Amino acid sequence: MSSETLLFAIEHPNRPCALRLAADPAAYTVSPSYDMARQYRTMRLVAEHSDVPVPRVLWLE
Repeated sequence: MSSETLLFAIEHPNRPCALRLAADPAAYTVSPSYDMARQYRTMRLVAEHSDVPVPRVLWLE
């Protein structure tokens, strides 16, 4: 819900991990309203109508 990125590593033998660090709901956010559908449409349109490199967008759910 913001532009902050945290990197970390976990070592655990024989066990894959998928992790999510949830944002503090009381903390300040860069975007108070996060419109995922709008971001999806924007990235698709940029990819379809320009040479600007954007990640491939597969679906929105």
